[in-house]
This record gives sequence, structure tokens and C-alpha cells, in this order.
Amino acid sequence: MARLTAKSMSRGLALVEAAIVLPLLLLLVFGVLEYGWMFYKASEVTNAARDGARTAALHGGTDARARAKIIAAMSAAGMTIGDGNITISPSADPPTTPGTTVTVTVSVAYKGNVELMRFPLLPVPEKLSASVSMAKEGP
Repeated sequence: MARLTAKSMSRGLALVEAAIVLPLLLLLVFGVLEYGWMFYKASEVTNAARDGARTAALHGGTDARARAKIIAAMSAAGMTIGDGNITISPSADPPTTPGTTVTVTVSVAYKGNVELMRFPLLPVPEKLSASVSMAKEGP
């Protein structure tokens, strides 16, 4: 029977420590990557809402132009969005009076659209949304 030496015991201890620490380290790394990606995509959703609000707030801006601008910005960001996930209030059709506040809200499902990794242990939101308000410009 082999004798346990101090050297073999320290190797075994190192192996046990690695088995405990490695999963926690991997969870931390995956969490940093996923949440960093989520914040990056959230800023892109906000930028799309800002582009849409700016288009709707311009003199002669319409809902159709604002929606097209939002869809183009989301497509450039690699996200697909349906027309039902865009809300423009009050509607620019018919034109609103200058000074009226136009609010554009954009929301996109997180799963399948935003997620970087499908790591089941990380809590993520169901959707990302942004709302931007601007005053309607006049002639």
C-alpha cells in the first residue's frame, strides 16, 4: 500500500480547491460577458428609440418614418423587432402642434433576440425597453 506523503497530499488538496473554485470562476466570467452584452444591447435599444423620437419630433415627421428609422436602427444592431413593439404617443398622424411632447417606446424580447449565451444560471430580463420623449418642432 502506498504511503501518503506531504507532496501527494498537497497535490490532492490543490485538485479539490480547483474543483471548487473553477465553477465559481466560470460563472463569474460568463456573468460578466452576458451582462456586458446586455448593457451594450440596452444602449442600442435606447439609441433606436432616440432616433425614432427625433424623426417623429421633426416638422413633417410621421409615424411611418419614425417606425422605419427604429426598425433600421434595430436591424443594424442585429435585433429584429415587430411593429407592435413600437409605441409612438401621441401619434404624429395627423400632425401635432409644435411644442407637444412626443414619446417613443421600443421594447424587444431578450431571449432569442439579445442573449449572447444561453447560460441557464444567470437571471436575465424578459425584455429590454427604452422610452424617449422629445418636443415636436414647428415650421
